[in-house]
Amino acid sequence: MRCRDAIPLMHAFIDDDIDEYSHQELFEHIQSCPTCEQHFAELKATDQALRRIAKLKTSPSFTREVLAHIPEKKTNKISKSLRKYPLLVAATVFLLLFATSMIPYMNQSDELLKIVSVDQTDLIVEGNRVIVPEGKEVQGDLVVENGTLEIKGEVKGNVTVVNGNLLMASASQVDGHAQQIDQFFELIWYQLKKWMK
Repeated sequence: MRCRDAIPLMHAFIDDDIDEYSHQELFEHIQSCPTCEQHFAELKATDQALRRIAKLKTSPSFTREVLAHIPEKKTNKISKSLRKYPLLVAATVFLLLFATSMIPYMNQSDELLKIVSVDQTDLIVEGNRVIVPEGKEVQGDLVVENGTLEIKGEVKGNVTVVNGNLLMASASQVDGHAQQIDQFFELIWYQLKKWMK
């Protein structure tokens, strides 16, 4: 037996939790190893000294008095509700982040005209006015922000005007959906749909 195997058996002996075979092995090792013999003697002396210490007697009111001196834990109602409703917290954080991303769209009177289209070759831009000329065709979706879109020709896709006006001539043709977004909530819905794509 090695010394490191004997130490757990020494503790088991002191706790009176050792079987006969391990007991025999332990004492054979202790007789042949002076280091373990000394360690075992120290463990037994410590155990006996601890058993001799008289148990302290406390008054029946001791526990009550100690607990009375411990300050109560202050519970934060906000953090408690945050832990109680995590889905609501996540939804609120999402809405706050989304709302702050919409702030630039709320006051766009001084914003520049923005045109999003794959095919801009036939578009005419005059100030904040975008014109699809008569007899001309724009391929793909057309988005105009902060301006007026005047369609006299054809658009082979969807047309969206954000914070502006959509003017369509009677002979004009839009193959997809045509929508004008002026209100803040419509803009949020439009941005959500765009983000989800």
